[in-house]
Amino acid sequence: MAMMMLRRRLLAGMGGEWRSGLGVASRDWSFGNGFMTLGGIERDFTCLSSSSATSGGQMRHSEVGGVTNRVTSSSSALTAQNPLDMMMMMMTRGEQRFMSTMTDLKTSSSSSIGAEQQAAMVSSMMESAAEHASSRVPVYDLNKQPVSGADGAPAHIELPDDVFAEPVRVDILHRVVRWQLAKRQQGTHVTKTRSDVRGGGRKPWQQKGSGRARQGTIRAPQWRGGGVVHGPVLRSHAHSLQKRVRRLGLKCAVSAKIAEGRFLVVDALQPEDAKTATMKGHVGKLLEGAPRESVLFVDTTPVDELQLGIRNIPWVDVLPVGGMNVYSILQRDFLILTKDAVDEFINRMRRPIRPCSRTP
Repeated sequence: MAMMMLRRRLLAGMGGEWRSGLGVASRDWSFGNGFMTLGGIERDFTCLSSSSATSGGQMRHSEVGGVTNRVTSSSSALTAQNPLDMMMMMMTRGEQRFMSTMTDLKTSSSSSIGAEQQAAMVSSMMESAAEHASSRVPVYDLNKQPVSGADGAPAHIELPDDVFAEPVRVDILHRVVRWQLAKRQQGTHVTKTRSDVRGGGRKPWQQKGSGRARQGTIRAPQWRGGGVVHGPVLRSHAHSLQKRVRRLGLKCAVSAKIAEGRFLVVDALQPEDAKTATMKGHVGKLLEGAPRESVLFVDTTPVDELQLGIRNIPWVDVLPVGGMNVYSILQRDFLILTKDAVDEFINRMRRPIRPCSRTP
């Protein structure tokens, strides 16, 4: 998704129409920044518009695929003569950390480097920029009223696409859920073999002469009350799963809730009192119009007190952000996080995975 947004930045044309190629060598282009609203979520984007239609601080609206885009034109008209210069203009606003790389790219574009090397450098920068793409979602209180920011406008929170816009992979979700359920299985099942069952110490009858089949003990498996053959034993059902796969599954689960429109961000989970009736009222307002009131709350603060008011409400759970897992997210219809939980979850997903120890 982030790569698509960046590609749209490159393919932006006059009047807000998306072009199908990079045929921009004969035009002058200028910057414009704005937000694009998709399914209730405002997405940042940078639009390159014709300099002849740009004036300082001018607002213009364009409709792209039935979606109205609000674009603020830049006051300074920057020009580009090739796609590499256009990429540099776009990246120098807000992404200063890549300035040195882009300066090298601009220098090398005028030198005699090959087309394949230029394409590889452009692709590398596009991937780096995609990591910083984000979406904006509103913040509500427990009565689903928009929370006002410091300037009085409705508060929003940034959701980076590298965490909250991961393509949903059912195979990864299946692997992680199987890993979770296998790991939590106790494995305390055990049966008694013929040597564990009490009794059966003597031979029931003599070997020959009785006319019956020979038997050595009444606790043999074919006897009633005898031992069990090949029965379950005390063991662990857990199996290993790579950390990167577990992290990818968590991203996919959260991204699936966002894609389905079943994701909310609240300011805080601090009701007036932790009574069941109070929490049931808040859940009803937050999930108004939903087929059923099934939700998972996630917060950074200890949830012991909040659990007192939630544990008697069916299909409603609460977890600390450190306990977020794929199975609990998929088990409920809606996912509601606090602002602090969103920040901590982002840090958790971006924390480097410690590599395995080197083997001799």
